Amino acid sequence: MKILFFGKGQEMLSIEYLSAALKNAGHKVELLFDPGFDDNIGFINIPLLKKLFSEKMVIENIKKMSPDLIAFSCPWHLYPFVAETASLVKKRFNIPIVVGGGYPTIAPDHMIKNKDIDMICIGEGEEAIVELADKIEKGVDYFDTLNFWFKRNGEIIKNPPRVLLQNLDLLPFPDREIFHKFGCFAGNLYFIAGRGCPHKCSYCCEHAFERIYQGKGKYVRLRSVENVIEELGECVKKYNVKHIHSEDDLFAISHKWLAEFCEEYRKKIKVPFYCHVRPGSLTDEDLENLKSAGCNDIYFGIDAGNYEVRTNLLNRKIKDEAIYEQVKLVKKHGMRLSTSVMFGIPGETPEQMHETFKMIKEIGSYCVYVTVYYPFYNTELYNYAVEKGYLTQESIESVMKGLGSVYRASFLENENNDLVLIFRNILPAYMRFSFLRPLIDLIIKKRLVGLSRLIDLFFTPFSYSTVGWFKIREAIKIFFVFLKIRLKNSFFKKY
Repeated sequence: MKILFFGKGQEMLSIEYLSAALKNAGHKVELLFDPGFDDNIGFINIPLLKKLFSEKMVIENIKKMSPDLIAFSCPWHLYPFVAETASLVKKRFNIPIVVGGGYPTIAPDHMIKNKDIDMICIGEGEEAIVELADKIEKGVDYFDTLNFWFKRNGEIIKNPPRVLLQNLDLLPFPDREIFHKFGCFAGNLYFIAGRGCPHKCSYCCEHAFERIYQGKGKYVRLRSVENVIEELGECVKKYNVKHIHSEDDLFAISHKWLAEFCEEYRKKIKVPFYCHVRPGSLTDEDLENLKSAGCNDIYFGIDAGNYEVRTNLLNRKIKDEAIYEQVKLVKKHGMRLSTSVMFGIPGETPEQMHETFKMIKEIGSYCVYVTVYYPFYNTELYNYAVEKGYLTQESIESVMKGLGSVYRASFLENENNDLVLIFRNILPAYMRFSFLRPLIDLIIKKRLVGLSRLIDLFFTPFSYSTVGWFKIREAIKIFFVFLKIRLKNSFFKKY
């Protein structure tokens, strides 16, 4: 059976895992990739480059590939792309379309209403999509496949999720080749060592995902060190890997696992790497192990500098003292520290925003990732925002359409949204370019939103540490790969 995935913007480990599982079961998998230059890729939007992924290109490739099933992995921000592309496909082809990922998992009732989508996958999909593909290929009834919701003769069939796979080592390694041929991961390799998160931050989708799997097995699971090292070793040999990036929400869940990983990584991989850690969870021994293994960047999610906002609204029960102590510990071991914060949290005051700004200055992180709070559907903080009237019906509808992003203006009703956007725009540059600080202080004082946008445009791409530079390189590489593809297929000539 032939399955065609659509991807946009960057490498997606979710698609790579699904592709590997399908290929391992004997199915054929292809990818159509939209470089996404028109939608915040490489930090700069260039709408004209949308032509690199034209409707004609989509139609011609579907005709050429003749897939039996078309599939999308849909995190929240990609729903507009998924909806538009599914509509394009359905106008010309009678091919079933399945959508999985974060959006259908936490908002299945909304996703299944889309007239162009035939089925959705809820939760983890490797075992589910293989079972579905096997049944379709054999021509047998597939409407009882767990994890899937289907449409049949005007009826919606809602199957429950299956038991969670407990041994993640049974999964094949991600099929990175399907993205690599489009120029993705230009020297920066992403991996995940486990699934699930033990914490329940109110703004994060993880606690919404966990609710779905109540009674379906242990939610937080780690791969074995041996399995992770084997995957990374294969990639280092195959690709020009300059830096390795853990995509785990929390990398240091187990001190014992971390010590074993660092020992094996130091001996067998020897490539600088970066990981996310919850402040307050690291020991001196953990950092010593990470440093010796080649971890040159530690990432702390601070989120809010005000203790009440952080603990009561965000449900991140971390004391200020614990954050500052962990910062000292990281710096003691000579490692670079990256942090993240968000502004525009429901009910957050200007004074509390300034506390976040002050904490980041005092921490002195090498770089800071700044976002605007985004109300992800059915999370605790989303429900709170709706209940308290911070979200209008119009804003709710925009959220359900997947509009906006964590880098754009807030959807919340807040008289201080200009300050929210200013802090989002200027804080990364403030931490990296000290000569800009007098100007930035003036921008904050006078609330000069337009000038803050210029700071963001010209300095933010260079304000991030490893990730920023590799993202720029990747965007450039993808552009030239696509230009080559278009010239080769003579599609580009009409433009």
